[in-house]
Parts: sequence; C-alpha cells; structure tokens
Amino acid sequence: MGHYIDKQFKLHQPLLAFIQIEGHHTGSNFAHIVHEVLDTYDIANKLFCITTDNASNNGTMVKELKTLLLIDSVMWNPDTQHIRCLAHIINLIVGAFISNLVDDDAMSFKSTLAKVRSIAKSIRGSTLMWEAFSECCKSYGLNAMTIPLDVAPRWNSQYAMLEQAVYLRRACHRLVDDFERSLGTFKLTDYEWELAKVLLVFLMPFRRCNKRFECGNTNPEIGKSVLDNTNMSDYVFFAYDTMYNHIDDVKTALAEKTGIGSLQCVPHLANALAAMEKTLQEYYTATKFPTVYGDAMILNPRCKLSIFETET
Repeated sequence: MGHYIDKQFKLHQPLLAFIQIEGHHTGSNFAHIVHEVLDTYDIANKLFCITTDNASNNGTMVKELKTLLLIDSVMWNPDTQHIRCLAHIINLIVGAFISNLVDDDAMSFKSTLAKVRSIAKSIRGSTLMWEAFSECCKSYGLNAMTIPLDVAPRWNSQYAMLEQAVYLRRACHRLVDDFERSLGTFKLTDYEWELAKVLLVFLMPFRRCNKRFECGNTNPEIGKSVLDNTNMSDYVFFAYDTMYNHIDDVKTALAEKTGIGSLQCVPHLANALAAMEKTLQEYYTATKFPTVYGDAMILNPRCKLSIFETET
C-alpha cells in the first residue's frame, strides 16, 4: 500500500500490489518483489519511508532494497527510512510482560487467565451452555454476550477476553455454580478476580496506544490501520512517553505497602515489568535513526517544537 498527498493536500492510499510470495520468505526475495512494484509504477525515485513489522527478514529486505535502488541511481537509506510498526512493537512489549508473569502459585495470573479462557470456551462451545449463560446475564441486568477467546500472538485478544469477563463476573460465577460438576474447576476466587482486574487496569494504557494505531478512520490525522501507521508518525514519541510513564508509575505503586503493593503477586509483577521495560528500551533506541518522527511532529500544528523544548 502506498501513501501520498496530491497538490490539493488530499491523502491517497492506493493498494499498489497484492502478491502471493512463492518460495522462501527471505528478505532478498521480499526486496526484489518491492523493487519490481516500484519499477512497475515508476516511483522508485519517489520512495520515502517503508513501514514493516519487526520480523528479521524485513530488516534484510530493506538493506537489499537499498542495493537494488542504488543500481537505478536512487539513494535510499534504510537506517533513516525504515519505519517499524508501533502496533507490532506494542504487541512485543506487552508479550514480554505477559510471558514473564510465571509463578507456581495455584492462584496466579497464569491460572486466572486459564480459568477465564475455559469458561469462555464452555460458553462458546455449547448451545445449552450459551442459553444458560444468557439467563445468568439477564438475572443480573447484564447484556448477554459471549467472552472473546484470546489468541497467543495477539495480547489485545487477552485484554478483550479479560475485559468482557470482568464485566460479566457475576454471570460467570453463577454459571459455574449452576454447572458445578462440569465447570467447578474453573471457579475463580475473589483474589483471582482481583488479579484479573489488576492485569486489565495495567494493560489499559497500552491498549489505548495500540487502538490509536489500529483506528479504521481515513482521516490522515488518525490513521487507517496497523499497516499504514506512517500517518501516525507524529504520535510515536507520545506513545513511548505514555508507556514509559505508566511503567514508572506502576513500579512506584509496587514499592508501596498499600493498594497494588499489598498484593501477593508483587514479585511476579516486578519481574514482568523489568522484562517489559527492557523490550521497550530496545525498540525506543531504534527511533533515534529515522528523522521522519521528528519531522512529523514539527509539521503537526498541535505539536510543532513543543516536545523538543527544554526548561532552562
């Protein structure tokens, strides 16, 4: 997909190609395909930035593309003009946090997620169970709805599952009681529901940042999808700032003896936070190369030089 602004400053986002890749998905193979598309439309000399996810073969692709463009006498620098998809970065950052929430306690984040997942599967896997759950929802004045199932590579699917389950907590509790024989092992304690809420509240700022880059609006100020977050380059530093500040706030809260700091899960949260912060720093460091981030902020009339100003 390409992005350009015409003489009337109208944004265009045409689909340039949709190609099935044959053979190995190597960076070199990718580069030749991209180069062929650029050559087809005769726009190689107009190429500015390329946005990809963080797969290693995409890193190889942009380096190989530089060589191919040089043959055409086109100077293109992947160090400054390769933009990494922030939505994918957030996915990796939160993934590092969730994967490090590991402990042996029977009542843990791991067991909480497993029980919520099992309840969701039960509701979705049987018409009888869905009908019973609908009645449970109605008895508490709740809108009857299924609980989304999480998908391992997408952390926001876990967020959606937890969000729905916490909203439907009373209905879930009643369903498990009504079907004690088949669902009894999935019953969550008050402490486990507390862990679910802690995880949900902690992930909320990351969900907001992720949502900003997934919006389906065609407004260039908002962005259209994960695949075209070059439209959101002016928001990248704000997103990183939001994530860093949130991690610092949570670390401070964990050090206290009240609130979240009083929970038994503090050591596990602290370890997971450390892994998350390390991953965040790794990708934030990479933003020092592309100048497009700073340029986008300066060109945004709401930002201009505000973020670059320092107190004297």
